[in-house]
Parts: sequence; C-alpha cells; structure tokens
Amino acid sequence: MKKIRSETILDYLPLFKLVYKTASLTHGNHIYFDKGRNEFVPTTKRGKGVTGLRRIVLWMVTLWLTLQTCRLLDVTRSKGFLSSIPSILMSVGFIGSFFLAVMGYRHARNIANLLNTLIRYQKYLDAGETAREEVVAKDKKYLAGNGKQNGNKAITNGKPLSFIKRARYELSQMKKDIGQGDMTRLVLILANQAQTGLPLLTGLLLTVAPCVLELFVRSTLQDCPQNPQGIFPQGSAYLGMLAVAGDTFVYAFTFGQGPAVIGVVFFSAAACLRDHLKRIIIPADPTLSKISSSAAILPQKSAIHASMRRYRELQLITQMYNNTNATAIIPIIFFTMIFLGTMSIFVCVALHSVLSTAVLLMTAMIAFDCAILAQIFMYQAAGDVNHVAHAVTSNWQSNPVVQRDKLLVRMMRSLNVIRLKIGSSGNYLERMTPLIITQITMEQATSLILMKG
Repeated sequence: MKKIRSETILDYLPLFKLVYKTASLTHGNHIYFDKGRNEFVPTTKRGKGVTGLRRIVLWMVTLWLTLQTCRLLDVTRSKGFLSSIPSILMSVGFIGSFFLAVMGYRHARNIANLLNTLIRYQKYLDAGETAREEVVAKDKKYLAGNGKQNGNKAITNGKPLSFIKRARYELSQMKKDIGQGDMTRLVLILANQAQTGLPLLTGLLLTVAPCVLELFVRSTLQDCPQNPQGIFPQGSAYLGMLAVAGDTFVYAFTFGQGPAVIGVVFFSAAACLRDHLKRIIIPADPTLSKISSSAAILPQKSAIHASMRRYRELQLITQMYNNTNATAIIPIIFFTMIFLGTMSIFVCVALHSVLSTAVLLMTAMIAFDCAILAQIFMYQAAGDVNHVAHAVTSNWQSNPVVQRDKLLVRMMRSLNVIRLKIGSSGNYLERMTPLIITQITMEQATSLILMKG
C-alpha cells in the first residue's frame, strides 16, 4: 500500500476537542468529548432533542436574531441596500451559522458516530493485522465504562501536553502540513480563531463604537446619532451593557457552532477519507504480467485483496458521512459561503473608503475565510475524495494481477466509486467543484463592482 504522510485523525483529535470545548462555552455544542468513555457523545437526548439549558439558550438566540433581522430590514428599507451591505453580511453569517447549529442538533448522533468511527478505524489500522481483535475488545471495554484507563495517552502518545506546549506543537506542525499541501490543521486553527477572536472583536467594537453597525440591537438605543428616536429608550449605562452582552453572545453562539460543523464535520472528516483512500492505492507493476508463477504474484495479490477490503470499509464510512452532511449541512455551507464571499469581496473593493477600519477588517476576514479558505482549500479536500477513489479503481483495472484473477475481478466490479453527495438529487462533489464555485463567486463580485461604478 502507498505510504502517505503520518498525520491521521488521531493527530487532529486535540484540535477537534478544542473546537467543541470552545463551542460549549455558550451551551450550543451538539456533541462533546467524554473522557470517561473516550469518545464523542451527543448532547441531545434520544426522542427529546435539545433539552434543559441548551433549549433555553437556543430560544434566546432565536429571539435575539429575530430582533436583529427586524432592525436590519428597517435600516435597509430606509437607507438602501448598498449602505447596509456590511450589516447584511454579518446577518447572513449569523443566520447561516445558526442553521448549521440547528442541523448539528438534528444530526448530533450521526456526527458523533461518524467521528467515533473514524477514530476507531484509525486505531484499528494502527494496531496492525494481528492485533485488531484486541483493539476491538478494548473499545468494548471503554464502552462498558472503563475508558479512563488510557485517557488521552492514545492521542498524545504519552503524558498529556500542557496548553502552551500543545499550542506551540500544533503551530509547528501546521507549518509542516502547509509545506506538504495539507490544510487540515490550518482550517481547524482558523475555526477556533473564528469562534473566539470574532466575538471578542465584536464586543470590543460595540463597546468603543456602539453605533457603527446598525444590525446590532445596541444601535437601537437613543444615544446613537443616526437613530435619535430609537426603538428603545436610552436608559442607564446598564441597558447599553446588556445590549452589548446580548449581541456579543449571539455572535459567540452562532460563530461557535458554524466553524465546528464546517471545520470538523464537513472538512476534516472528508480530508481523513481522502487520506485513507490515498493509502490504499497500489501502483500496477507491468512486469507481473510476464510471470506465470502463482507464488511470485501472491504478495501483490494479497495486497490488492487487502486494498479492496479497506475500500469496502471506507464505503461504509462514506455512507455515514453522506447521511450526516448531504441533505442539509453541505447545501447551507455552499449558499452561505458563496453569498458571503461575493458580498465581502465587493465591500472590500468598492466600499472600503466609506467603512471604518474595524468594519473593513472584519469584512476582510470574512472574505478570506469564505472566498479563499473555504472555496479553494476546504472544497478541494471534499472533491479529492471522488478523484482519489477513481484513481484507486483505475489502478485495479490496469493491474495484471487483477486481470488474471476472476475473484478479484468480481470484487472490483462490486465496488462502486466513493462519492460525497450534495443533497438528495444524486449530485456529488468532484475535483472541479472548487474551481466552479470560485468562478461563480468572482464573476458575481466583479459584476457588482462594475454596477457600482
């Protein structure tokens, strides 16, 4: 089998846990990592959905987003669409991330099962052929409640690292990964940055310049010069602080869940599937076609048989991925990213002279995340799954060992090409998908810039 870089889902697991730990700060996470069971566990209850404090927080965020949307519609009607584009950008980001959070709750069990399966499958492979039964027995022991035996040692290969050492290690590994063309760590680190940095920046902005963005409820108070009448009375300073806290919390809630779903469930899981497929590619050896001895081709035959068995296992994991992402999560990501990428590029190019520095900085960060990071790097990983799966099956078809063995031929024909689907219509992600979406985004942004003049 082909040797690929050593990075696996076990190396990314600390970042997965960090992303979902950050998402849990606003009680919006749909899964969490249980150290006792050594696996991800859904926060929803079977047959009841979201319960307890999370249900209360979800309703509060829904109410606050409704207030923000009503405020935005009123401002857009009175001042025009172009003047309200920065606020519209943030509103679409909030709403898109909120729907991703709702889909995360809806598919919480599927998401937990997908991540746990990928983790156990990697442990299963790392243990080797002779020790796999022992690994399965240990996993059953963890599920029985004895998972504290190893804790995080399976992840950190020894004593757990401190937070500072872990951060330094992840940053150093990220540089190596980027040099090898892998963006998984970069995406996960930027996802955590979006969870923490953007809400903190928003809270600071609303404290220093509370009236700069009219989307927020804070701008409805009478102390804003552009809104002297106000929807709410000016009141005391505590009312302004409450409005700032509410706006910041909604930002932290929505942008805490959106990056978790996009970075972990959509992108990282697809990257792990792609890397697994790369590892089972067996280059064809033309010299084997001239060898008639069965003993001489036996090692190659065994390797191909193992490759097909691994491919069948990856088909089952891909089905879990499609059940989780295809019908709801991927369409929301596509629509949100295309809209945000198009409008943020337009704002940065055509409206930069009329925006404050803080708003322009936030818009530039949205443009980078949505138009470059998501559409070029993240979609590429998902599209590569289908491309690499084609490469695997093509190598089997051209391999003389397979052509001479009827059993391997029947096995090969029974294996369909692995595809990550979009929706329920049968469409799927392929290698050209990122280029097509990037072209759509750039064409729409260019048309808006030309219309603005």
